[in-house]
Amino acid sequence: MSCAVPDIIHLAQHEDGGGNVRSAPGGASWMMHRLTPLSVLAAARRSRPPDVVIWYGVVERILAMGGTRIVYDRAAVTRVATPHRHMPLHRARPAARYAVSEIIACTALLLAGCTPPHVDPGAAISQPAAVVEAELRHDTQALLDAVAPGDVQVWDELLDPNAIQVDENDVVRDKGQILAGLTPLGPGLIGTLAVDDFRMVLHGTVAVVTHEDAESLDYHGQMIRSRFRNTDTWVRADGRWRLLASQVLAVLQDPPAVHLGRATLCGYAGRYAMTNDIAVTLQCAGDSLVVKQDGRPDRVFLAEVRDVFFEPGRPRTRRIFQRDGRGAITGFVDRREARDVAWRRLAQ
Repeated sequence: MSCAVPDIIHLAQHEDGGGNVRSAPGGASWMMHRLTPLSVLAAARRSRPPDVVIWYGVVERILAMGGTRIVYDRAAVTRVATPHRHMPLHRARPAARYAVSEIIACTALLLAGCTPPHVDPGAAISQPAAVVEAELRHDTQALLDAVAPGDVQVWDELLDPNAIQVDENDVVRDKGQILAGLTPLGPGLIGTLAVDDFRMVLHGTVAVVTHEDAESLDYHGQMIRSRFRNTDTWVRADGRWRLLASQVLAVLQDPPAVHLGRATLCGYAGRYAMTNDIAVTLQCAGDSLVVKQDGRPDRVFLAEVRDVFFEPGRPRTRRIFQRDGRGAITGFVDRREARDVAWRRLAQ
């Protein structure tokens, strides 16, 4: 079914602070916004949640195209809907209102199943970066909110059919596997995920996002707090953004340090060598071991447990001291994940 829809939709009336409705003669200077039928169609299709009045989507598009806040003529629409509340028009601010009879007519045609014959509903729409960032942050939070309850529908709607994900355990999944892995948290577990730092780079119909998320997990009465760094690639098609690729990293943090007695701590002091030409000197100072090497700045290590030390700010590595059968220290290994670099203790 096709409909005759004007190429440009004008916002043609203005209500001043005194309640007087004024027409804009000859396109007055205050006529700041122009909407194409395509933008109205895209806005209508993007409005969510599904039970929200369709006008929320149109308001979103108007706000995206200019700096003046827009509300609807009271005679045409009784409420402006947002995901959080329904606000009666007489309470909306500021007092300036615009009549949108053309938009109402066009949207009514769209709701009736009409599509302007000259409009491609799947065409990309130029959007300001700030608007895209706000939308993708909203969608990202929706995905996170759906993890604990295992809400597959939310992920299914926002994932691109060709989506690929690498999780924090280096497991690669396609869309089907991602959806299959979404199950509600088990008994005794209560968890939330919240977007914290969020940054976006926009390039046409592709947006690359990096965000750090804070997780709180009540694990059978014990609180576990973690952070995850995600790098996501979103693509815009068919009038909406979908997540195409995602890589998740666990944000590593320093472990808590423990206090070792001075005799134990200073027992690690001495000279250690990796090769005949590379050697370091360890000294005890307070609760730390200070590593000195010619030509390099001093490094400070703290004890995680006996014989295991970490360098603050470098949580990927550990310095693990080795002992012989009599308990004497023979050297240490610098361990990064499962890979060790061995150092031997030199005779005093």
